[in-house]
Amino acid sequence: MLSWPRSLFWSLTASIIGVLALTALLQVLFAFVVVEPIVRARQGSQAVELIASAAPELERVARAGDPQLMVPVLSRYQRLAEGLLLAFKPVDGPVILPGPQGRHSRRPGFARGERRPLVKDLSVLARQDVVVDGRPIGEILVYRARPGIAISHWLPLRWVFLLPLSFIAAALGGMWIFRRLQRRISALEEHARAVGEGDLGARIADPGDDELGRLGQQLNSMTASLASARAQLDSMESERKRLLADITHELTTPLTSVRGYAETLLDGIVDVDAEQRARYLRDILHASERMRLLIDDLLDLARLEGGGAQLQLESLDLVALVRNSLERHRSRFESAGLTLTFASTQEQLAVSADGRRLEQVVDNLIENELRHVPSGGTVEVAVSSDTEIAQLVVADDGPGFSADAVAHVFERFYRAEASRSTPGSGLGLAIVREIALRHGGSVEAANRAAGGAKLTLRLPLAC
Repeated sequence: MLSWPRSLFWSLTASIIGVLALTALLQVLFAFVVVEPIVRARQGSQAVELIASAAPELERVARAGDPQLMVPVLSRYQRLAEGLLLAFKPVDGPVILPGPQGRHSRRPGFARGERRPLVKDLSVLARQDVVVDGRPIGEILVYRARPGIAISHWLPLRWVFLLPLSFIAAALGGMWIFRRLQRRISALEEHARAVGEGDLGARIADPGDDELGRLGQQLNSMTASLASARAQLDSMESERKRLLADITHELTTPLTSVRGYAETLLDGIVDVDAEQRARYLRDILHASERMRLLIDDLLDLARLEGGGAQLQLESLDLVALVRNSLERHRSRFESAGLTLTFASTQEQLAVSADGRRLEQVVDNLIENELRHVPSGGTVEVAVSSDTEIAQLVVADDGPGFSADAVAHVFERFYRAEASRSTPGSGLGLAIVREIALRHGGSVEAANRAAGGAKLTLRLPLAC
């Protein structure tokens, strides 16, 4: 928890209070420096105009000799002067103010009634002598109606009291707004802390649509991407561990055989005749060949997956390539007791492919049938095409794939059987998938409706 001097909430609150205080100070300075001189000059002009208007009538009334007759005249002219006070001061008497009908008759600082002295702190803005028959009988005075600054009559007293209340209300409103802002920022902070601690399932609930809301949405999106990346890394780590375990097992089995046969041959205690020695040596050779094939397939697959194997693309006849591969394997099918058939909808079908890699794909698909279809079965190979795609289908009438196996057929070292006794490295179909993907094609496994398995390779036709 941040201390209050470093807290964003208190910083923003102090900022808005400071801005309000500075604004109020600038308003006061503006009033005194700019507005006050303007108001004083205006009041001075109004005072001169007021005296000029009232003087003739006051002189006429003064001739009657009754000062009380001046009260209604003063009251009438008084109503024309906002912020000014009109009075008559006789030479030998008290100041005469507007009467009860005038708005200033009951103001604090003035005596009640018509004949009471003015307060000393009122400023005289203008004056003019009243002369009757050549003799001055008094003077007309115009005062500022309120003591103090000239603009005070523009600002009613209740407004002065409302100013600090408005200041407090603005400060409280700013604190409330920034408190809400702080809660949203705290939610972002909590989310970042949770993600930093590894909780990639954390999300900001209802982030909103404003700037902070969009930031929250981006954080949620980033967290989801991190969670997806972590899942991929976990999957890759699991795959790596499984791959290491599979490689270890695949290499351990032939190595164990080689070691056992070698120890038997070197052990003088066990009598080994020439025939047994030859058989042991053949087994050692077979085990070493198995390890070589496994290592070659691993390196080949690694190059394909890493993009290190460059493809030499050329226009090839897929029909001819498949026929050649089938002829090379036909004797093995006959020895295994399998029937091999081939059909094509076209005499020639051109695809853009690397010849060696495409031949490797066809060989792996056919050899997969030799390993998994029982004796007496039938393997059907067919080539066809549509507008843009060439298709190779290898199908059989064997046991087919289990429901769980279909999705994993093209994974490294995957075998549908529980044991690892099935011949082969377990990498052939994984290599098929990588080569197909490198050519912009695809491969899939499925079960035939009539029974058996079906592997389908799709490649783009040559342009």
